[in-house]
Amino acid sequence: MVPPSSSDNIGDDLIARGWKQGSLLPALAHLVLFDPERPFAPALKKQTTFQPVPPPAETPRFAYCGLFPPSDYRQVLISQTCDIARPLNIEPMVVAARAQIVRAGPRLEEARSSVRFFLLNESTGLVVDISYVTQIEKPLLLALGSPEFGPADEQVAREFRYWIGNRFSRPAFPQPFVDAVSGRLRDRMQELIRERSPLIEVRKYIIDVRTVMPLTAPPYDSEIVVLLTPTESDAEEKAFKTGATALFGELLKSIDRDNAPGVSVVPLLANEWPVAEYLATEPLDLAMDVADE
Repeated sequence: MVPPSSSDNIGDDLIARGWKQGSLLPALAHLVLFDPERPFAPALKKQTTFQPVPPPAETPRFAYCGLFPPSDYRQVLISQTCDIARPLNIEPMVVAARAQIVRAGPRLEEARSSVRFFLLNESTGLVVDISYVTQIEKPLLLALGSPEFGPADEQVAREFRYWIGNRFSRPAFPQPFVDAVSGRLRDRMQELIRERSPLIEVRKYIIDVRTVMPLTAPPYDSEIVVLLTPTESDAEEKAFKTGATALFGELLKSIDRDNAPGVSVVPLLANEWPVAEYLATEPLDLAMDVADE
């Protein structure tokens, strides 16, 4: 039995027992609000905590229930470690996302480059699904004892931290731009990866791909900047830029030129681009880090 903790030191006690972002929990229920008249509602109504709620006049009808995942699922803390450490009266809850073991198949590949799924441990196949989250009071978390750490290593933990932030801060490009440019670039990139094209070898030297957020309707004339690993070698610089130009030259063939006639690509070493210009752009996710099949 874990001894009780006061509201003043419960955060310190959680940290002392090893709780931090990425810690694993058992599968716990999460609350869902739903329309009881929708087709999927009967399945939710079977949950033992189902409770219909008579709606006030100004709101639609709804019900709530606790969903219980299968017993072989886990949950992973996604709250920042500094928030876990805060006193109960300042930060009373932590947040955890659902996770499960995925041995093979498209879900495992998707988790290598997805805003919904994250491959937390390659060797075990532990995949986080951030679309299912649970709030947990800190006293309950403390009662669970000492946790197991989910990420495979500290590098994965760092990537997990950035992935969580990106889930809620990633740029929302206008759908016409996605249809004409970014979605087509991403799809063609995936084809080249599946084909094991030699063009993709330059991926290992690409740090980021960025463009200015388009604020108007088509046609688009955006400049896409490919940031490459800095090097002092003239020969390496030439090789990196030549490789990036070749790769993106192929990718650009896929875009809708009727709606994006002026879209172009500029490869730069990361230390060649002024910080102010970098901050004026948004990342363009082309899923280049997906593993080759």
